[in-house]
Amino acid sequence: MEDAILDYNEIGKEKKALMVTSQTHKLAMEQELARLAEKAKKVSTTALIIGGTALAVYFIGKFFFSGRGKKKIVVGKKPATELMIAKPKEESAIVRMIKEQIALFLIALAKEKLTALIKAAESKR
Repeated sequence: MEDAILDYNEIGKEKKALMVTSQTHKLAMEQELARLAEKAKKVSTTALIIGGTALAVYFIGKFFFSGRGKKKIVVGKKPATELMIAKPKEESAIVRMIKEQIALFLIALAKEKLTALIKAAESKR
């Protein structure tokens, strides 16, 4: 009978030790999960900033370099089956060079900002 009582006491001690170990592991896992969530948040924020900047550069480039070379279809006094295609006006060399310089400046500015952002993110690690 005494052996049974000792066994129950030992089982109770082992149970408490296992509960403490379980709690310790649970806290460690929660801390690790919080750390991973914070890291994912930083990475996603950086990715959104870089993606937004790249998208802005794309649209600015598209705005400046989208040619007015698109052909317009003009329907004249002729029957609707015949279409006349108007020739687009060509840009002058000066306007084209100004647009290129603006685009290069914006790309260089975006590159500088992205480099600064990446260095700041790396220094925080």
